[in-house]
Amino acid sequence: MLSEWGISDADWAGADFAAAPLEDNGRDPASPSVRLNGGQLVWSGRSERDVIGYRVYVLDHTGGRRVVAVIKRGEATAFSALKPGAAYCVTAVDIAGRESAPSASVSLPSAAPHEPPAQKGDDAGNNRQPPADGNNAANGNTQPPASR
Repeated sequence: MLSEWGISDADWAGADFAAAPLEDNGRDPASPSVRLNGGQLVWSGRSERDVIGYRVYVLDHTGGRRVVAVIKRGEATAFSALKPGAAYCVTAVDIAGRESAPSASVSLPSAAPHEPPAQKGDDAGNNRQPPADGNNAANGNTQPPASR
C-alpha cells in the first residue's frame, strides 16, 4: 500500500529521527470536511493516526468519480486545479487501504457566458445618423447636398 503512495524504504534511509509506527485502528476513516477558499478546495487533516493521505475526485454528471490528485499526509490539504462548474469531493485513506466515504461535493461557479458588447443603433447597423453636412453617402445616398 505504501508503494502506491510513492513511499519506500529508500525515502527513510539515513534519516535520524524516531517515528511512531503506523497502526491500523480497524475502522474506516471519517470523511473530510471540505470547503472552497479563494478558488481552492481545502480540508482539515483527519485526526486518525492511521490516515496516510487523501484522494481528490472530480465528479461526472452521472455521479461517477475520477481521481485527480493524491495528497500524502503531511502535505498541504488543498487542491487548486479546479475547473469552473466541475464538482469535487475528497476521501481519506488509511494504512490498511480503507477509504472514507466521500466528502460533500463542492464546485466553483460556472463561468458566465460571454455576451457581445452592445451596439449603437439597431443590430444591423442601419440606424446611423447622416453627416452634419447632409451628405448621406454612409447610407447609400451619393447625391451632393442640396444647394442653398
